[in-house]
Amino acid sequence: MTTVYEYTNVPMIPKLYIKHYALGIVLLAVLFGCTTEAERRQMRALLDRADSMNRAYIPMTDGIDSLLMDATHYYDRHGNANQQMRAYYLLGCAYRDMGEAPAALQSYQDAVDHADTLSSDCDYRRLMSVYGQMAELFHAQNLPADELAQSKKYGRCALLIGDTLLYIRNLELLVKPYFLMKDTMSMLQVIWQAHNLYTAHGYIKEAAATLGPAIDYYIAKGQLDKASELMKVYEEQSGLFDQEGNISVGRESYYFIKGSYYLKCHDLSLAELWFRKMPFRMQRDACRGLLSVFRLQNNYDSIAKYAYLYENAVDTLHDKMQTEVIHQMSSLYNYQQFKEKAEKEEEQARQAKRRLWITGVLAGLLFVFLCLYVRHYRKRKQEEMFSLYSEYLTVLAKYNQSVSDYRQVKEDSTQFEQAKQQEVEALRQQLSTYKKQLERMNKNEKLSALSQSEVVKDFHRKAARNRNIQEPDSMEWKNLYIVLTTESPLVSTLIGGERTLSKKELHVCLLLLLGFTNIEIYKLVNLTPQRFSNLKRIINKKLFDDDSAATLEDNIKKRITNV
Repeated sequence: MTTVYEYTNVPMIPKLYIKHYALGIVLLAVLFGCTTEAERRQMRALLDRADSMNRAYIPMTDGIDSLLMDATHYYDRHGNANQQMRAYYLLGCAYRDMGEAPAALQSYQDAVDHADTLSSDCDYRRLMSVYGQMAELFHAQNLPADELAQSKKYGRCALLIGDTLLYIRNLELLVKPYFLMKDTMSMLQVIWQAHNLYTAHGYIKEAAATLGPAIDYYIAKGQLDKASELMKVYEEQSGLFDQEGNISVGRESYYFIKGSYYLKCHDLSLAELWFRKMPFRMQRDACRGLLSVFRLQNNYDSIAKYAYLYENAVDTLHDKMQTEVIHQMSSLYNYQQFKEKAEKEEEQARQAKRRLWITGVLAGLLFVFLCLYVRHYRKRKQEEMFSLYSEYLTVLAKYNQSVSDYRQVKEDSTQFEQAKQQEVEALRQQLSTYKKQLERMNKNEKLSALSQSEVVKDFHRKAARNRNIQEPDSMEWKNLYIVLTTESPLVSTLIGGERTLSKKELHVCLLLLLGFTNIEIYKLVNLTPQRFSNLKRIINKKLFDDDSAATLEDNIKKRITNV
């Protein structure tokens, strides 16, 4: 009856490890948290709403900042880098709309910190918007160096996303911080760089529109021909002027530039005309230009009038500048307070994050340990069961073979015995026939016939090798001895007399009897010629009381043939 072993490759895990495994799962769940689909939709809808308001220039002043703060906390835990950057960017835009510049700058900086610029799917267009907003805030705070740094980062992002037009526009905007920094050469350089890039890409109007500050520069330097050439391009190709020659709103500073040009050309009437076209909000520059005209005309009444108006405009501008300075100082003070608070909160967040990271690492290590243990345990048990099953199959095969052999022997034993008896009888009759035929041979003839047997030939072949000579093994010597003693029983009597020979001495006698040469013998017996000669003398002394080595072979053959 064959026993069938049933087994499974799923091991039983000890209760202690099941408890640890469950604890690891709980820790991981607590560590990484979970979120519902409804919560994900709610946060995504909140960011979409804020994004739409920002694109439509709708101020986010209805308390959305607190909601966006919740969104940043949510995406810090559950979002990817792009989602985190978007949340902090929109929170900064909300602070911007509420007039909280320091908080806005901090949020924009947080957005930059969360951007993963090493990732292939980094949202560089959003990052570019962050840098643009930071540049505008620094411009409003009259911090041109900081504005310039952020504007350059904006330009790099434009290149990374392949938006050539935005890159060129950013170059054009670099004029503002360079102007505030009084870096005239850099300002002129970016003007021409933007102009040439606009032209190369087919933006003719935009290229012409960049020339305003350059015209002002060449007028101030007295290069009136160059200024006139650029003015013609600016007015004919920029598309900023209507049919009456009025420039677009926001660009009226060009009237002062053109009035200055005619002032340098001593065309006072045209200069006065263009200065008077300037809007009221630019009264200070208009009065300054008109004063220059009336001084050259020696019109003292007008000089007195516009000197008074210019003084009032300067006082008004001074008061405004003082207000702005106070506002900027207040903003910087608030920013410093906000920065200190943010740094403190950031340090607390870092500590919490560090604790969370340590907990996560420990939980992860525990989980990995449990997984490795379970895997090792399962593999070990599986290997044990495979080994057991393999041993079972081996024993079963041997058992079946033994049963089959036993049955075969039992069934065929009679036939086998009869066949062997017949084979033995046939061989005996053949041997008897051979012996009768060989009785006519003398001992020398028999020895000569023995030398042609396969056993003796094998010994000759071994001795014929020049390299890798190997002594015959014990079985080959035994076969040679059996052949000799069977056909010449007196050999054993001759050699095995009262004086017993050693194994090497016996081997030498057999080989000499069969006619092997001295060279063949000391190769087969592994002797040097001198040692072989000494050994023959010893054997001759033992067997024949002859102290000579040379007569051993003759003594042996004479004894055999004479017996």
